[in-house]
Amino acid sequence: MCCLYAFNGFVQTSVDALFPVWAAADVNEGGLGFTSSQIGLVSAVGGVSMILTQLFIYKRIAKRIKCVVRVESTLYTMGSETPQQSHKRRLLWTNRLCCLVLAPLFVAVPFISLLAPACSGCVWAAVLSYVWVYQLFRQCGMAVVITFIVNAVCDEDMAKANGIGQSAVALTRAVGPSLITPMLAWSFHNTGMPFDYHFPFFFVAAMQLLGALLTIHLPTTLNEPHKSKSGCSSCTTTTSNTSGDGAATDEVAVQLGVMHTGRDEAALLPAVDDVEANGKQL
Repeated sequence: MCCLYAFNGFVQTSVDALFPVWAAADVNEGGLGFTSSQIGLVSAVGGVSMILTQLFIYKRIAKRIKCVVRVESTLYTMGSETPQQSHKRRLLWTNRLCCLVLAPLFVAVPFISLLAPACSGCVWAAVLSYVWVYQLFRQCGMAVVITFIVNAVCDEDMAKANGIGQSAVALTRAVGPSLITPMLAWSFHNTGMPFDYHFPFFFVAAMQLLGALLTIHLPTTLNEPHKSKSGCSSCTTTTSNTSGDGAATDEVAVQLGVMHTGRDEAALLPAVDDVEANGKQL
């Protein structure tokens, strides 16, 4: 999970470093000829999109993706999954959907320069649309990956997992801009597609598709909070009541709860009642 987080950080930081440099390049070189104030305006629009996505949009997308999951389950698994099992995979499919939308979006971005000589209004419409869609699916995808990290561990290891993930993503965020900006400078000296100014965008698109492939073998348990508390030392200790005859009852009840975590609580009540009855007879 930390590797997936670091990989997403690499792609997103590369795109964040690539777009301003490309947009500032001359139109004859394949750029947009934007000034620093125009690039700042584009970044401001992206910031507004980021805030709105986190506050209002991400939760709705994660809920609605269950419809896609249920259709996929019906068509490809021939009904071997229940609706509940299919519904649990919605976070995985939210992440894959984000990757599959961002990849062709990155491929399309450099073609905006073809509009620059003819229609500046069309350029702005295309750029602002790109920034809005990019921030929307970027934030949704990253939110899902962070949720995966939290769901992969129990409460005791949550801080450790988050620390490892943040360290890994900090490293890849340092590598991304150092790699992508020289690649863009190199591409400006080439004339044949795909190795001209399109090449860095094709590169990040390929990396985004690879990110989608990395989620194929992830377990569906990551879609929900960590349930198996038996792996945590604080969760395996049995508690006992020191008030006389109730000690054996409380200890056995806790042990039954650990051994039968997948059963309903009502199914355990007869066993607990038997223990209490035996304790009273003794």
